[in-house]
Amino acid sequence: MSIGTLGRAGILALGAILCALVCGFAALWVQQATLPPTDLAYGLSVVHVLGDPFVRLVWIPVTLGAGLSGFFVSLWALWRVQLAKAGPLTFAVTAVASAVAAYRSVLLSLPVAFLSGAIVMIWCRHHTTWALPEHASQ
Repeated sequence: MSIGTLGRAGILALGAILCALVCGFAALWVQQATLPPTDLAYGLSVVHVLGDPFVRLVWIPVTLGAGLSGFFVSLWALWRVQLAKAGPLTFAVTAVASAVAAYRSVLLSLPVAFLSGAIVMIWCRHHTTWALPEHASQ
């Protein structure tokens, strides 16, 4: 089944935003799980933490900005790649990298997740067996 240019761009955009949201939730969840009992946010769920206006003020634009940046990288790196193979790999590696980095520092999770996602997308771009059939020889 072939999808058009707008369909492919839409799939990449949706994937990038969903990946950024999952990475953002993973980072918050790990941060909440590692808080000491003396912290006022100790024991709160991620939903309660996102209820804080300051957290939303920072979390939403940072997460959406990361998704937009990831979308632009994916346009270049995954345009001629089979998305059914590259998408889940990129999604999984990026989410795990975000969670692992958040264990050290929630601020570190964004650049680590972005870099790991970009590296995986570049790997997929150069993995010739994952190229779309019409681009396999290029």
